[in-house]
Amino acid sequence: MCAVSEFQCLEPAVKALPPAAPPPAAPAPALARLDVANGKEESGSPVSSLFGAASPAAHKSPINVLYENYSGLAFTCSFGDGSPLTDTQAPLQLSHSMRFKVVCQIKEQKFEGYGSSKKLAKLAAARSALAALEEGRAGRTDTTPAAAPQGALHQTLADHIGKLVNEKFNELMKNDLVHSKRKVLAGIVITTHNRIDDARVIAVTTGTKCVSGEHMSVSGRAVNDCHAEVAARRCLQRHLYAQLLMYANQPDPRQPLEENDLEPVEGGGYQLKASRAVHLYVSTAPCGDGRIFSPHEHHHAEPDKHPNRLARGQLRTKIESGEGTIPVKNCNNVMQTWDGVMQGERLLTMSCSDKVARWCVCGLQGALLSRLIRPVYLTSLVLGSLLHPHHMYRSVLLLN
Repeated sequence: MCAVSEFQCLEPAVKALPPAAPPPAAPAPALARLDVANGKEESGSPVSSLFGAASPAAHKSPINVLYENYSGLAFTCSFGDGSPLTDTQAPLQLSHSMRFKVVCQIKEQKFEGYGSSKKLAKLAAARSALAALEEGRAGRTDTTPAAAPQGALHQTLADHIGKLVNEKFNELMKNDLVHSKRKVLAGIVITTHNRIDDARVIAVTTGTKCVSGEHMSVSGRAVNDCHAEVAARRCLQRHLYAQLLMYANQPDPRQPLEENDLEPVEGGGYQLKASRAVHLYVSTAPCGDGRIFSPHEHHHAEPDKHPNRLARGQLRTKIESGEGTIPVKNCNNVMQTWDGVMQGERLLTMSCSDKVARWCVCGLQGALLSRLIRPVYLTSLVLGSLLHPHHMYRSVLLLN
């Protein structure tokens, strides 16, 4: 048995509305709690960490815990693509965050971890092993061993989603040293009945920039926001159009297609099949309110006395042709107009944290597809590194 684990994963789970007949004009989605992969943040359960980021609730190193509780433990290190360390140089196409891979073997089980250093990769592998072993132990004592906690995603599935996206990116960028350099990686994965074997990568994207006002296109030929998360959502929309086209090419478009991710709805239109789940993977916390934190800070109970507390929980806009965000209330042109932008006003582009919060309410399909299909919601948001669970809860769920 080989439980493949990649990086730290935090998952917010967002559930779609149950189908209603006829569909309402403006469906309101139901939001589930944002839960960390190995346990709920508010309960103090340890959070598994991608690339070895320390968990504030952890009192012992995961490596020490494994050595204390499991005999026959072995760690094997290699470069991120599996090539041995005896090679004179690391493969150039490897991203910095996946430079090293460590395999943790406990009897017949194997768990993988990646990191920018051997130490971080070993720590990530140990965290992945502990998460999977804890899930297995909880499953044996539960009456429904296959079920994950409500609003949570199994750690092994979350790690597998991240692994699929990273592997697909490395496959596409093989021997391409220019385009393989990236800061943020995102991807869309669709699963059937939340089974690992049926997970499919729909999109893999990178990007950290948005255009300035002078480059906007009246005809819509310029993409304003090229951040990885936004590009991944656009790719999902393209996939949904392709699914609709399959029905349009059928003699009877009302006849369900087994291989299609959509199904006809009585009364007209289509909806995502109940067996399908849409997962968004991002290698780091989305820009905006979800990223306004220090990687080393710990969350303390209220009242919040942090000097930057007043900047939290605000809608933020991206910086033109650059990186970073600023609060919307600090912008002079809160009411955006085309002629104002053409005269030099700052172009307001929603931060990715705010857009994810909006997708949790309106869905991922967009306005045009809403005429044809019911809202498509994220089942989980799987994050890689540089995240703080408390701030992610606030930015994605509390803003709703």
